[in-house]
Order: sequence, then C-alpha cells, then structure tokens
Amino acid sequence: MLAASVCSYRRSGAALLGVAVLLAGCATHTREPAAKPARPQVVTVPHLQDLLERGEAVGVLLSEIQHSGTVYRLTTQQRADLRASGMPVAVLGFMQNEYEQAVRKHPELETSDERWLKIGDFWYGGLPAGWPREWLASNP
Repeated sequence: MLAASVCSYRRSGAALLGVAVLLAGCATHTREPAAKPARPQVVTVPHLQDLLERGEAVGVLLSEIQHSGTVYRLTTQQRADLRASGMPVAVLGFMQNEYEQAVRKHPELETSDERWLKIGDFWYGGLPAGWPREWLASNP
C-alpha cells in the first residue's frame, strides 16, 4: 500500500511539475506587436522609362503604379517631354487623373511641397509619401 501511495505521489508530482513548466512558459511569452506594413516604394519616372525600354506592356506600368499607390506631380513640360520620349498616353493620363483626384480632395497638395517627395527632377506623392489610402482615386 505504501508503494502505491509513493507511485501515486510521484505521478502527481510529475503532473504538477509539467503544469508548472507550461505555466512558466506562458507567463514569459510576450506577444510581439504586429509588424507595421512597410511603406510602398515610389515607382519613379526613370523606372517606368526603363520598363518601356525593355518592352513591357502598358498594363505592366499601370499595375506597378497602382500597386505602389504612387501619385505624380508633373509639370506641363514634363508631361510633354515624357510623351515625346515615348511614354504612352494611357500612362500619362492615369498619372494626371490620380493627381487631379488627389488635389480635388485636398487642394493644399497643389500648392505645398510638404506632402511630396522630390526624387531627381520629379515630385512623388501617394502611399510612398505617407498619404492615407483614402486620398487616392484608385485605392491599391
């Protein structure tokens, strides 16, 4: 009978030890906050020109722009130069439409550089510049 009690005590002790180890593991495990999604990268005008030179279709260019949420603030002269260098009208039209929609919602974007990124000769806005998704005409 004493042997049965000792075996029972050992099993209980082992079970308690197992529960204690599990509880200790839970107590020390801290939940890490969800990683903030990385801000999309600007799809630059030179990158778009490179894609065109490699023979990519207009749809590929438009998809990259949309996916990144990049908005372009082009001057009339820049648009003309891009068109003369072979930038498709569909791409330039999309860029202009996104810009106009953003300015309609937030007129200060037209007169202030505060929400824009200047890379090379071009100004870029949109998600890469930290704009909320709601500011974009085509919500990526």
